Amino acid sequence: MATEQFPLAHSVVLRVLIVDDEASVRRVMAIVLANLGFPCEIADSGEAALHILETHKIDAVISDLQMPGMSGMELLAKVKQSYPHLIFLVVTGVDDIRVGIQAMRQGADDYLVKPLQVDANILLASLTRALHLKRLEQEVENYRHHLEELVAEQTQQLREALRQIERSYEHTLEALGAAIDLRDSPTAGHSRRVFLCSMEIAKRMGGLEQQMRNTAEIVFAHHERCDGSGYPRGLKTRAIPVGARIFAVADTFDAMTSDRPYRRALPFKASREVIERGAGKLYDPQVANVFLNIPEETWEALRTETASIQSFRLATASDIQALSGLVKSEN
Repeated sequence: MATEQFPLAHSVVLRVLIVDDEASVRRVMAIVLANLGFPCEIADSGEAALHILETHKIDAVISDLQMPGMSGMELLAKVKQSYPHLIFLVVTGVDDIRVGIQAMRQGADDYLVKPLQVDANILLASLTRALHLKRLEQEVENYRHHLEELVAEQTQQLREALRQIERSYEHTLEALGAAIDLRDSPTAGHSRRVFLCSMEIAKRMGGLEQQMRNTAEIVFAHHERCDGSGYPRGLKTRAIPVGARIFAVADTFDAMTSDRPYRRALPFKASREVIERGAGKLYDPQVANVFLNIPEETWEALRTETASIQSFRLATASDIQALSGLVKSEN
């Protein structure tokens, strides 16, 4: 037998499972495969073949299509589902070549024709073509996995770059906040105190659920007023983000209780009365009510914490984002 022209399959040891309900066919094919150096297992039905596949290491299946019980087509479907990398050759009659072609469309790698006058070269050529195809499929699969890993790596690099941009943006905001707060010493620490005051109100409102509000939206809308007299958009009540409503009360309270170039700081009591009178008109009534029920000792402690210019920390974009995270979403 001239096998040198088929070096691919002949250079490896393929463990072959022969599936046929005719004992003579199984015997002849096993002899031919043994002469080619391929160890064989035999099965007389599709059910027996599946049992062998579960218990033995098999590289290739050669199955008859017309068998009682489970047909070769049914066996093909089960093998392709559970063992997608196995070589699968089908055996069909002369009058059933169309069936063999259909089997290839459904995943078979090649087909042989009955009456089976087994020619070692024909069988070896079929196994060689199938093995070559499987190797190409594996190369494509490996390339796809490599490509997915490459995309995942580049995606991670992009995310890290975006995080660095965000950190740079926050640092820029901190620098701008420092410039605003330090332009005159009386207002130093204002942004930090407003943030802490806002957090205190949000916590006492029981808001610990995440609300995906944009940080910039809170700052942009904190001059809006419940009666629509605010700016820049003249929003009313619930059209104003709840984080901005909290921020508005905190900002007003700190502004009134801080020294300004044009006036002295108002007492806490007088500032609280201003908030109380504005509840429902300028300020959200619920936010104002929570604020008014916070004892003055809390605000005294907050102001003491930020009293020293050396110890205060600016309210950054991440601080305001934390505020938006503390605010309970409204339905």
